[in-house]
Amino acid sequence: MVSKVAVVTGANKGIGFAIVRGLCKRYDGVVYLTSRDIERGKKAVADLEKEGLNPKYHQLDITNKESLEVFRDYIKNTYGGIDILVNNAAIAFKHKATEPASVQAEQTLFVNYFSLVSTCQTLFPILNNGARVINMSSSYGQLGHIPSQGLRERLRDEKLTISELSNLMQQYVDAAKQGTHVPEWGNSSYVVSKVGVSALSIIQQKELNDRNIIVNAVHPGYVDTDLTSHKGPQTIDEGARAPLFLALDAPDTIKGKFVCSEIMTTCVFRYCKNSSRNVSESSGVSFHRFVKVSHPKREEWIKVLQEDRSENTWLPSRFSFVCSAHFLADDIYKTKAGKRFLKKSAIPCSNPLEPTLKNITLSPKSIDEVLSDSESIFDSPREIKLKKDLRKVNAARKLLSRKVMNLQRQNKHYRKKTEYLTGIVKDLKKKLRINKQIQNELIEKTKVLLCKKCNECINN
Repeated sequence: MVSKVAVVTGANKGIGFAIVRGLCKRYDGVVYLTSRDIERGKKAVADLEKEGLNPKYHQLDITNKESLEVFRDYIKNTYGGIDILVNNAAIAFKHKATEPASVQAEQTLFVNYFSLVSTCQTLFPILNNGARVINMSSSYGQLGHIPSQGLRERLRDEKLTISELSNLMQQYVDAAKQGTHVPEWGNSSYVVSKVGVSALSIIQQKELNDRNIIVNAVHPGYVDTDLTSHKGPQTIDEGARAPLFLALDAPDTIKGKFVCSEIMTTCVFRYCKNSSRNVSESSGVSFHRFVKVSHPKREEWIKVLQEDRSENTWLPSRFSFVCSAHFLADDIYKTKAGKRFLKKSAIPCSNPLEPTLKNITLSPKSIDEVLSDSESIFDSPREIKLKKDLRKVNAARKLLSRKVMNLQRQNKHYRKKTEYLTGIVKDLKKKLRINKQIQNELIEKTKVLLCKKCNECINN
């Protein structure tokens, strides 16, 4: 029986490395980690083997046509075809890069767009029917980042072909060489390249519909990698969640889409499929943020997750959540408003303890609703700005409501404290009154004694 094959490009580090790790854990087939540098690639494979995983390795330089053809022929002769292709390889110049705009534009577009087109042209013929292709895009891969309305209209044209899109990308490179690119294209070659990737994914989906192949572009989030100068708050495993979801879990209705990972909350347990896409509090599942550093049970939480994920070095981030299916019913309490909170003594368990929550199926309808709320690559700058403003307002409203709740709790606490102190003051006042009475009695007695003594003195 011929094995299924998954291929990840540029996978010796960062998100690509984490995607290979995730595929090795869950995918029922052969997983290929590929990289331009053989030494780094083999080291990455060795690191995964230490974790008990078994990825395969093959050298692949997406900028080299000969390397692409050698890899294609090897996969075709060995396995017959590819079932999952993750186009992850990309580059980005830093903000402080000293290279001129013309050099940045030429090199960035060559690797991120033109080499991606070349990779797809070489490998798409050996994709098996029903295969899935994930093109790694970015939050910058939306048309709203292109200043020119005319260019946006051309890029969103439903009749746009790959050759016409490539001509537009080349026009940008030519404009950058002449120094006339900023008014229409903006000043970021990375933005243009990722807009090209997002638009390319939509065109590819139209061309591959008859083979039942699914193509999507994905924004993995702001991840701590070399590409972001390690400024991203998310770990590489968290950045790999959305690509893995599209590769393994997403229903067939999600195709030709730009999927944003930031609209999805997922449980950090290895085999748990609960996410904000397929469950909600109405279905009995709630998501709880990983406990803070100051929490007394934090070390126990981490130990449980490390054992479950078979990763001794795994640590949570501020984006790590655990779903309520991994807690005892007694560990969760409800407020009058219907919100679910964890008790301080709660510790998660590897296996969901409520059988009704084990096999929650994906709901394409709910996923489409979530996707419809996300930013489309066809949004205008005004629409993107309004959506961002709306998210800021909602975030501020949630923060304000949390502050109000905290103030109400503090107020309740201080009220009880005030009542307690008031009681103490009343007791002290009573004692003080008693002391005054005793003092007055002593004074009267003293006066009487003094008067007696005075009368005796006078008589003598």
